[in-house]
Amino acid sequence: MGSGVLRRLPFLALTCALAFPGCAHAQWTIQAGEPRQSKVSFLVEELSKKDWDANSYADPKDVEKWQDLRYGLMISFGVTVKGNAELSWGTIGASERKAPDGNALSDGKSLPMAEWTRWDRDMKLEKFNAREWVAWAKAAGFKYIVPVIKHHDGFHQWNTAYSDYKITNTPFGRDLLKELADACKEAGMPLGIYYSQRDWHHPDYAPTGFGPNKDQPGPDHQKYIDYQFNVVRELLTKYGKISVFWWDAAWWGGMFKEQNWDAKRMTKMVRELQPGIVINNRNSVPGDFDTPEQRMGVFQTNRAWESTVSYEDTWSYTGVGAKTREQVLNLLVKTAINNGNLILSLGPEWAGNFNADEMATTVKVGDWLRAYGKAIYDTRGGPWKPGRWGGSTWRGSTAYLHVLDPKAGEIALRSISGNRVRAANVLLANGKGGVVSKPVSFSETGGVLKINVPANLHDAADTVVQLDLAKPLPKGIGLDPLPGTGAEEYSQSLHKPFDYELVYGKRTDAVAGLTSSGLSQPLRDGDLTRLIQDGGAAGFAVTTAKGDKPWVELDLGKTTFVTGVYLDADAGGQPIAISVSSDGQTYKPVWQAGDKQPKGPWEVEVNDFIAGAITPGHAARYVRVSVSGGASSALVVRQLGTWSKAAK
Repeated sequence: MGSGVLRRLPFLALTCALAFPGCAHAQWTIQAGEPRQSKVSFLVEELSKKDWDANSYADPKDVEKWQDLRYGLMISFGVTVKGNAELSWGTIGASERKAPDGNALSDGKSLPMAEWTRWDRDMKLEKFNAREWVAWAKAAGFKYIVPVIKHHDGFHQWNTAYSDYKITNTPFGRDLLKELADACKEAGMPLGIYYSQRDWHHPDYAPTGFGPNKDQPGPDHQKYIDYQFNVVRELLTKYGKISVFWWDAAWWGGMFKEQNWDAKRMTKMVRELQPGIVINNRNSVPGDFDTPEQRMGVFQTNRAWESTVSYEDTWSYTGVGAKTREQVLNLLVKTAINNGNLILSLGPEWAGNFNADEMATTVKVGDWLRAYGKAIYDTRGGPWKPGRWGGSTWRGSTAYLHVLDPKAGEIALRSISGNRVRAANVLLANGKGGVVSKPVSFSETGGVLKINVPANLHDAADTVVQLDLAKPLPKGIGLDPLPGTGAEEYSQSLHKPFDYELVYGKRTDAVAGLTSSGLSQPLRDGDLTRLIQDGGAAGFAVTTAKGDKPWVELDLGKTTFVTGVYLDADAGGQPIAISVSSDGQTYKPVWQAGDKQPKGPWEVEVNDFIAGAITPGHAARYVRVSVSGGASSALVVRQLGTWSKAAK
């Protein structure tokens, strides 16, 4: 549709890059030529086969053991959370953050003098109990724990020999990691380590910001690399079995490079010290799994992945924006059906205890998992790729349908070649931590399997249907949805740029109305529908009267999370912008056509900055297209489509 070149333009991503240059983002690592999980360039690091093969990797069996766990807990805590502040980002301003995350530079000798650097003096953790932490995690259904042991603030939550800025020098005075490691070992809970290479406190940390182009490491950065080898060796030799190593200096379009950390040598050392460990991809080398952050990964069987999502609007405890049981379950199920792990980030309060309400909500998730966990744990996504109705997981000769659409009655799937369904049962919780099975009818003819799910057996969170198959399923199976039923439609049409429903939600098919600065002629019957859907016949457009900064605005009828906009418009060469509002009074710019993209149509991914990451969706009821400057002109809008979802 239209003559312009289609462009995906994540404007808020650009804003975040300028205002928050160190914010962490979703991240995938691929070999050149492999399908990209995102069209947003800085989210996908691409390596040549030669570079890929030059790196080391975990044994696939060790990766599979980690994938079996499916649901992990990241404990986000540190010296900068005092007063219920967000960890590091919520406390340390750009003038104090070291390049490339901010404007500060190390000089090889000076320590920062800001107030937050003295909060360790108030760190008492009088309510901390490692065994209670682990007992709660088990009750909540988590299968592994990854504590934040050093975040960007540089504070060490173990008794390191290489810094005085550590938890054993606080009034608390004990080794938090040691106590947590001991509690995990006692409980049989796998333990990982989150360690940030970023360090806004260390006097030698200087991966960039020097040289004529301000892109070279500082003169003392090698000392920081040496220090980092020492502390990582310490972490991996003094605290028992470590199952996961979680770096956090994402590639992010080249902001960090493997040379910043001597990453290949570091990875080799980590694997030698902890055989069987799995490592993420945030050290500018591929590692063993991808790390989409604050967003859903995509269905993939060639490489493991883990979505990292905050339980609140922040990584650490602030008491703001806590998720419900249903929201956490929805995330977990959608991650599993896409063949990924979910690690949920929660933080304790300053006194060292987790919030009682947040513990209770997550234990309710654990209650669900005690009944339905066999459809999540030890499974793989598939054998069917996600559909608009939900998705599936499997193990051996058993598949589980996760029906997320409460209106889905009959589910149509491709038959599995050489296999057949022997029985189909809806699983219903019995209130005692188990399930009862209710048979449902099914048929299989002409290569199509149909499962009937009666309305009275639907569960509001996730209706689980167990399918018993005649034969075990093969590894890596992922059957495409039947036409018109997929969660992700691969269409050549410019009208369907955001058809991955699990990420972007649904396209708006009706709106409450349209307002403008003044139209050149009134809307006719059906014009509004044509505008938000397919644009109508050739020559169709909604046109404003000529004037200064003309605009048109859609009223979606209610506040929702707008995730994408398809815009086909022009204003006689004048710059066009999109802004959104939840109240019709205060508007937030989300995109503007740049000099290099003066003509549409455009795909605009609407993002927000939540907990240090760019995430799809911004809360809005009104979507406004306007001419942002220049000479008097008319705004001609041929199509204005929006995508949204009810929750992040």
